[in-house]
Amino acid sequence: MLIYLGTPMVAAGLWKRKDIGRIEASQYRKVLRRGNMVSNKVILNSMTSIRLAGEVVTYLSREAWE
Repeated sequence: MLIYLGTPMVAAGLWKRKDIGRIEASQYRKVLRRGNMVSNKVILNSMTSIRLAGEVVTYLSREAWE
């Protein structure tokens, strides 16, 4: 869902990659039931087995401009 909503927002210049990362980390935090004691960077690094939404959104928004 984040990729679906984030791609046009990044393409329009309304969101930056750090915004996507922040939203994605908060979603993982809810799913993993982790509090705010754990930084966003740690949460996202622990999920390295999958492709981060920020990477996908950045790629798709570039494709949309081409």
